[in-house]
Amino acid sequence: MANIAEGFARRGSGEWGHALSLAQGSCAETKSHLYVALDCGYLSEEKMAEIYGELEEIAKMLHSLRVRATKK
Repeated sequence: MANIAEGFARRGSGEWGHALSLAQGSCAETKSHLYVALDCGYLSEEKMAEIYGELEEIAKMLHSLRVRATKK
């Protein structure tokens, strides 16, 4: 969320697209942290799957935003 806010505040479409790219990377990074949390026993497989599914939806939204940002 912070990546998106920072890019939006800069007002440039190139910077907005870059910020969305960073946000996509952060989303992927969070997915990897879920596996660590699962392996350490902090999450059940069910909870991990739930959160991972939500991250997949967020990744799709970020992709759509990024496509729109680069068309302008």
